[in-house]
Amino acid sequence: MKPSKIITAAGFSLVEVVLALGLIVFCMLTLMALLPVGIASDQQSIQQSAAANISAAVLADLKATKAGVSSTLFSLEKPVTSAVSPSSHTFFVDDNGALAGSVDTDASPAASPRYRVEINFVPSTTAGSMQAVAVHVRVTWPALADPSVSYPAANFSGSFEVISALDQN
Repeated sequence: MKPSKIITAAGFSLVEVVLALGLIVFCMLTLMALLPVGIASDQQSIQQSAAANISAAVLADLKATKAGVSSTLFSLEKPVTSAVSPSSHTFFVDDNGALAGSVDTDASPAASPRYRVEINFVPSTTAGSMQAVAVHVRVTWPALADPSVSYPAANFSGSFEVISALDQN
């Protein structure tokens, strides 16, 4: 006599399928909830990189300019001596870093400014004619948060600052 074969049904039970689907839904919802955070972080990173590039362009423009002459890119004048009184300039630039208006004039929404650039020349505290001039560059965004150049930027959502020294040559 041969043993009879017992046929068993292979597969998943309804409970196992429901638990697996529940786990998948939970994971998908968690990933979908993190998506806006990732997009916001990416946007902030892009804005910070652009602000750093604008600061570098401003400093390069000033360093390539002789003292007492207006710079070619941003029309800024490097102080002639380090004994200057503290001075500042404010201007607005677009997404590409190009001037959106004139230096020391209020922002115009028609020019589509994206970033506000404030430059402060700080006089040297030591005596001597060949001292370096300290320059403080601050880039803030959005530009139209504080469109008036007569007040320091206060309502911005992001900023980037750098301090450098300019020689007198």
